[in-house]
Amino acid sequence: MKHDQQLSDEYLNAFVDGELAASERTQAMQQISNDPQLKKQVCELNMLKEMMRLSYRHPQADAQVDTQQQRWPYRRHAVAACCLMVISVMAGWLGHGRFAEDGVIKAEMVSLKDAVSRTDHVVLHVDAASPERFERALNQTEKLLDDASISGQDLQVHLAANSHGIDLFRVSTTPYASRIREMQQRYPNLTLIGCGQTIRRLQDAKQNVALLPDVEIVPSVLDAVVSDLKNGWTYLKV
Repeated sequence: MKHDQQLSDEYLNAFVDGELAASERTQAMQQISNDPQLKKQVCELNMLKEMMRLSYRHPQADAQVDTQQQRWPYRRHAVAACCLMVISVMAGWLGHGRFAEDGVIKAEMVSLKDAVSRTDHVVLHVDAASPERFERALNQTEKLLDDASISGQDLQVHLAANSHGIDLFRVSTTPYASRIREMQQRYPNLTLIGCGQTIRRLQDAKQNVALLPDVEIVPSVLDAVVSDLKNGWTYLKV
């Protein structure tokens, strides 16, 4: 990236996601520091990601519905709070996720069991790589779809992966290729979504980015999650 080159939305997303190489990140920080508009954009991105991180707990398959669940409405913070967020970004305090542009999507903490009872659309999001995390993602996806099938519910599920979570869908890294293929055949209402932004970063690092068959690639998983939320989907962080 040239110092005088305008940073694209994709590049800013990669910056906030921590997916830039060290040299690129240093250059981006210098350019952002000198541009009030870029500071504002980074502030908003990081704030939205932090809001998503704080708004949703990790669901457990056997969790009971909490009768004391509360709705957590969020609006854009004041300018001072935004400035603090920019400082946090520069210090490397990055959150996870992104909300809608109007900043008023209502986040609701839900259990896996509760999710099926209140919606016909669920998006599960995995952004970290570990056997336990991948196993949990697939188990939760299967349980959602099985419970919906038993109750006769027409449930649509997106399983979305970005950052290190993309390893779940990569041919060279996933330990679950056979299981995922079986799930795709068994559940026509399941869509697997991979992040094009993450894939491009892997390509730049000369890594094998071949994905399993029928994984839909979107420009940005975070933007796809935002779109789902704006359309009334329930979000579950794995």
